[in-house]
Amino acid sequence: MKKLKHSLEALKVQRKAVPDPEKKMVEALTKEAEDLLKAVGEDKSKGVHNFAYAQKLVREAEERVLSAKRRLSKYL
Repeated sequence: MKKLKHSLEALKVQRKAVPDPEKKMVEALTKEAEDLLKAVGEDKSKGVHNFAYAQKLVREAEERVLSAKRRLSKYL
């Protein structure tokens, strides 16, 4: 989760260099990833009690981050 949080912070900085339509898509993907990580983080057990579900949420967040990175790579 720490690695994903660092990636999200980097995306926030990098998205400033892309055109508006693409920026909006990157922002949406970033927000979705943040929400998924927040759901895992807010669980009092930090995903221990429902480990499979927590893993699924983290994988989905990773997919959003990778998709955003691919979109940004066209401009950076």
